[in-house]
Amino acid sequence: MKKRISIALIIASLILILDTFNAGQALVTFLLTGTIPGTSITLSASLMLMLYALVAGFIGARVAGSIKRPNLNTAAR
Repeated sequence: MKKRISIALIIASLILILDTFNAGQALVTFLLTGTIPGTSITLSASLMLMLYALVAGFIGARVAGSIKRPNLNTAAR
């Protein structure tokens, strides 16, 4: 019970710390416009598109790897 309370308090503390740094807004700004937080550097649209394609590929591979496939060797008997 004490371990669960400690974990819950640590997670709540992390959420409050990230909220003070406006981490959510910085993440959304990066995803929508490619502006790197804390700088005035903006990534090009083609670079952001490549980043989105890379992330989509990782997610697609993860989903495809988790799909259960039937064993075709036993179905033929």
